Amino acid sequence: MTEEVICCFDDDEVEEVASKMSDRQVRRMPVLSREDESLVGIVSLGDISRSEQSEAAHSTESPTRAASTARATKSELSSHARH
Repeated sequence: MTEEVICCFDDDEVEEVASKMSDRQVRRMPVLSREDESLVGIVSLGDISRSEQSEAAHSTESPTRAASTARATKSELSSHARH
């Protein structure tokens, strides 16, 4: 297990996050608020894949939007994190 936590920010571009995940070979990544660096969600490769499929409708998406595209609300993200 690595000691360094690899994360992204809620305003990062999806392509940038996907590249970071690929480079570091991680399947999930914490998404932090740029404002106060609090945890706002977790983005997975599946979220990014689904986001890329719907990207034709949106010119740019943030990781938070990618996660919410795959999951209806942030409260669902929180409930998954608690289990």
